[in-house]
Amino acid sequence: MRMNSTCYKQYDTRWSGLPYPRKPWYIRNCGCGEVAICNAIIEMATQSGQTPKTIQPYMKQYAESRGNGTYHYGIPAAMKHYGLTEVAEHATMQKLWDQLRKGGRVAILLMGKRNAGSKGVHWTGSGHFVAVTAYKEEGGKHWVYVKDSASTSSLRNGWITYEGNIRNDCLKCWSGKLNGAAANTPAPTVTATADGKLTIDGVGGPSTVKAMQRFFGTPQDGIISGQNQSCAKWYPALKSVKYGKGGSPCIRNLQRWVGVTIDGVWGKNTSKALQKKLGVKEDCIFGADSMKAWQKYLNANDKAVYPPTPAPQTRQDKMVAWAKAIAADNRYHYVKWNSKVEATHTCPICKGRKYNNYFGWNCIGFAYACWHHGGGLSNKCNCGVISNEVGTKMLATKSTAKMLEMARSRIGLKDLQIIYNGGKHIPTSMLKAGDIVLQYSGSTYVHTFLYIGNGQLAHAQGSNGKVPNDKQICVQGYPKSGCKIAIRYIGK
Repeated sequence: MRMNSTCYKQYDTRWSGLPYPRKPWYIRNCGCGEVAICNAIIEMATQSGQTPKTIQPYMKQYAESRGNGTYHYGIPAAMKHYGLTEVAEHATMQKLWDQLRKGGRVAILLMGKRNAGSKGVHWTGSGHFVAVTAYKEEGGKHWVYVKDSASTSSLRNGWITYEGNIRNDCLKCWSGKLNGAAANTPAPTVTATADGKLTIDGVGGPSTVKAMQRFFGTPQDGIISGQNQSCAKWYPALKSVKYGKGGSPCIRNLQRWVGVTIDGVWGKNTSKALQKKLGVKEDCIFGADSMKAWQKYLNANDKAVYPPTPAPQTRQDKMVAWAKAIAADNRYHYVKWNSKVEATHTCPICKGRKYNNYFGWNCIGFAYACWHHGGGLSNKCNCGVISNEVGTKMLATKSTAKMLEMARSRIGLKDLQIIYNGGKHIPTSMLKAGDIVLQYSGSTYVHTFLYIGNGQLAHAQGSNGKVPNDKQICVQGYPKSGCKIAIRYIGK
């Protein structure tokens, strides 16, 4: 369902004192029509940067000179001006439902006091404009998503029913179809500077919210979610908010930081505690001035106070980490597998051997040791290795299905995948860290290594059965030729 959850308020200090149309009449007490128009048109991408301040110069022409608000004819005129099409006034609510049911439409309702709804909701006696930005029918009732510029009450904002909250209160209504048409209006406000810093504008939009989330080490989607709409009066400068249940991880960390009850919902105490932290007036209303101080603080302090929890390591991550650790430890070297000197199998699974004072593997054994010791596959396979003979036979089949069958038989795992480039050298773009790669000279198998990502491999190099300094376990660059088969573990 297409919907912008932003709901601008008349009392927002960024525009509440602007004349409408002239002093002593202002947006805060006469601008409900203007703000309702703004709350409706920001549903379109082309108008999403609009605010009551940016449309005020245009809307002033429709403001009643006696300060009673917006002329009724100004509503459809403004809807058309800002790009809505099929704009129409409806004589009955049923005609409005017929239009909203088509989808992709918004409406402006003129509410009066009259008898009020069954929940006792009273709108103003002289008339009050509100925006409707979504519609649905459930449980035999007509549901509308209302944005009321003068109230934070859940009975007048968000999803409410016509039957329970609006019946007999709507004096007039207009609807219009959303589209992408551009209007002759000012450009959207920039919220970040060229160097990535926040613009100090007192508007808590997506960029400011992302900076908050980055500071508090939580996912950065630019929206404070799970908030209680009845608390919106405590943070009028925060605009990128999604209302619902569950609270926000970002706000939980904010509350932990300022030392108030941790529930994930920004309320009165959270505003006051953050204002105290920032050294600004502690009036519990986190408005534009408080937000400017917060933006300055975020610009100056980009290091997270609660660093994000590292993502759980995969088996492949552990394989690579183990390979790098062994390669960095000079106690481990290449040891030829068929050496007759100290031929005891120190590790019966990966066939690690001890030679003189060194412990190590040949190239095949080391690759499988990474899977066994690093990846923890000892309980899932016997790590039977791809021998020289088997490696050569695998390439000769030219069939990935047969290669897979042979690999499964030797290694003892079903959760394997063969990476094959039609007999050509496999580029790193086809590989993933943790892949075992078989290298060939022509059609003859000659070497095995573990690909560790970023164009690097870890391997045990050597062929003479001894342990000179240049024959050891190390990290090197990926070869330019000969890598024709790779084996990937794809299990959990």
